[in-house]
Amino acid sequence: MNNKITVNKIKYQKADNKILVEYLIQRDGQFDAVKLLSSEEAAPEFYNALDMLIPSVCEILELPRELFEDRITPLAVAFKYDAAGNMGAIITSTLYLPGTKEEVAVNTPLHWCRKNAEGAHVSFTDGTVERLRELEAEARRYISGQRAQMSLFGKEPTANKDPVDSDAAKQAAQMIPFPETMAQ
Repeated sequence: MNNKITVNKIKYQKADNKILVEYLIQRDGQFDAVKLLSSEEAAPEFYNALDMLIPSVCEILELPRELFEDRITPLAVAFKYDAAGNMGAIITSTLYLPGTKEEVAVNTPLHWCRKNAEGAHVSFTDGTVERLRELEAEARRYISGQRAQMSLFGKEPTANKDPVDSDAAKQAAQMIPFPETMAQ
């Protein structure tokens, strides 16, 4: 049984400190639409992947990077897929307005990771495609439970997919002596 996950939306709700990931799981020809909304902190790489979109947002919105990169905060990406399976995206950010000390939401137009044969799609730069794929990969890690938690045994979580084979699991399975006087 092979499950295929298609990420449709990634959103960091800054005010509530929550992460929303909307995705489809295809299992045995059936689709399940899933919304994961969690206040559990993501790994630092997730937030870094969002921040790495700042230059892309400036470029797409034709804003001088040197004037706007400190004022742009990417918060969400909505992914779209065409009939050929090419991925497109809209990046939602906030733009800080220093005059009023407010933030306004701004969306990039829908761009695509690849032009189709007729060249009808407006394409992202290669750098933006790489950044979007990194954010999607971080969202997949978040879905699979890889979060900002530290190991109970003081070690960083590993990328080992088999929890039974991990050092932490082996340590957790060890017998710990418990004095009889404590049990009473």
